[in-house]
Formats: sequence, C-alpha cells, structure tokens
Amino acid sequence: MENRSLKILAIDDNEDNLILLKALIKDNFPEAIVLTALSGKKAIEMAFVEGPDVILLDIIMPEMDGFEVCRRLKVDNILKEIPVVFLTALRGDKQIRINALECGAEAFLSKPIDESELVAQIRAMVKIKRAYEQKRNEKERLVKLVEEQTTELKKAHLATLQLLEDLKMENELRKESEKKYRLIAENVSDVIWVLNVTKRKITYVSPSIQQLRGITVEEALEESLEKKIDAKSLVILKESMTKYLNRFKENPENDICFITEVQQVCRNGEPIWVEMSIRFRSNSDGEVEIVGVSRNIKERKKLKGNLLNQKNRQKLPALQRASFWLICLMRLEHP
Repeated sequence: MENRSLKILAIDDNEDNLILLKALIKDNFPEAIVLTALSGKKAIEMAFVEGPDVILLDIIMPEMDGFEVCRRLKVDNILKEIPVVFLTALRGDKQIRINALECGAEAFLSKPIDESELVAQIRAMVKIKRAYEQKRNEKERLVKLVEEQTTELKKAHLATLQLLEDLKMENELRKESEKKYRLIAENVSDVIWVLNVTKRKITYVSPSIQQLRGITVEEALEESLEKKIDAKSLVILKESMTKYLNRFKENPENDICFITEVQQVCRNGEPIWVEMSIRFRSNSDGEVEIVGVSRNIKERKKLKGNLLNQKNRQKLPALQRASFWLICLMRLEHP
C-alpha cells in the first residue's frame, strides 16, 4: 500500500475522538492524509471535494446521523465506491448492524477502537476502493473501444454502400458500372450480395463469403434464406425487409436502407454474428433488388459481452457484504 496516496476522512461530532483517531492512523500510516469533519453535512461536502479512499463514520451524531450520511454517499455514482466503516460505542446492538447493512456500509468497528483492528480494516477498505477503481477504468475502456469499433463499422458500411449507389446512378454506362461493381465487390472484406426480390433468388455473392462462412460462392447462391440464417434471426429479418420493401414500393425514388444483426452458421457448424446493411433498388428490368453488405461483428459482440460481465461482477461485492453482516447477526443471536 502506498501511504503517500492514502486519504482518510474521519467523521465524529466529538473533537476529542477525532484527535485520538487521527493519532492512531498517523502512527500506522505516517504519510497518509487524515481529514476530519464534526458533522454529517460537512463530511458529505468534503467527500465530494477530496474523494477520500476510506471513510470512518460515527453513527450517533446530531442533525444527521451516520446512517443518513452513508445513504447519501451511496446514491452518488462516484462516492458510492468509497468504503464506509461505521464507528460506534453501541457494542453488540443487533439493530445497529441491520441498519448499517441496509444503508450500504462495508465494515463496522466498536468503540473504544482497537488499534490493530483499525489498521486491518483500513488496509482491507483500501483494497476494496482500488478494486472499484480498476473495474470502473476497465468498463470505461471497453465502452470506448465498443464505440470506436461501432463508428468504424458504420463508416465502412456507408462507404461501401455509397460506392454501390454511385455505380447505380451511372445509367448511361451500365455495362461499365457492372464491371466496376464486380471489381469493388471482389476486393473488399465485406460480403456483398444481391437478392432479386421479384424472382426470390440470390443473383450475386462476392468471393469474401469464403472468409466469412467458409463456403463457396456457388454454395451461397444455391442456399435458401432458411439455411443461411438461424430461425430467430430470420423472423426479425423478414419483418424488417417487408416493412422497408413496402416503403420502397410506395416511392421507388426514396433511398430505403436499414442495418440489422443476424446469426448465421459457418460450414463447420459454428454460429457467427453478422451485421447486414441492406438497400433497395430497381434494376434495368424494373425488378426490385436488395443490395446487401455483410460484416463479421464477432469482436464487437465479445466486447459487449465483456461489458455485461463487468456489470454482473459489480453486484458481487454487495453479496459479499451481505454475507458478512448475516454472519455478524448470527453470532449476536448465538454467542
């Protein structure tokens, strides 16, 4: 533990108690910063400004008791990570411990304070505080990474779709456009595919399907939608396609497109999450076509899963704290 970075806030309406407590802390943590407050209101203000590592909190105080101070600290997104140790002369009071548990305290010390127990509790609370900080930093890092990857994915999809749209607009050079279209489609990592809605048939799949799902272009052209996409994803995809297709039919001049996520299966049976960007158009024969761009989003799903695990792990300290207090209560009832 680095004493130079340790900051402790002690709260008690009795100044003599604060002087004694500060002396005990300084004897064991010489370089620690010890802040003191004589009231709950002042303590909350100092906690916001100073951001201590540990709070030592007396229970019986005028105007605002320790329970109310603790509750106010624990409703703040930042202050709730500061471990609170209750100090009280009411040794062995079962209701006191129940109230302490309910308002979110991490530990409990009885007066007169035992020096070795105080030191042990401070060390334990600092470890808890550091663990909270590491979890918060990791969560922020994952959120930022997900946002960056999502932004890059959207940029890549929009750029690819814009290229395809530019080619569509070159009606006077239709054949040349088709050559450019094929050249683009065969040299990007995304899978580009064309579905003739009128004929209900896939008419084109780019070679990158091999990298995405491990199947050949010929196999992809022969597959039905039911085989390409799992049942649950297929229901959602068909609903979206029907909705946007109706909009396109109402006004073919509109630029109708949408993005969705579906689960597909590779040749080896492994499921894979794919993001699809879908745009409607009319071909030279007046038939409705869908131009789709598919991309593997396995890494993005993995990052989102890590974020969810982070949230679930944050619930664990509360369960551990509850177990600690239940053991205390059982010992009181059966000494």
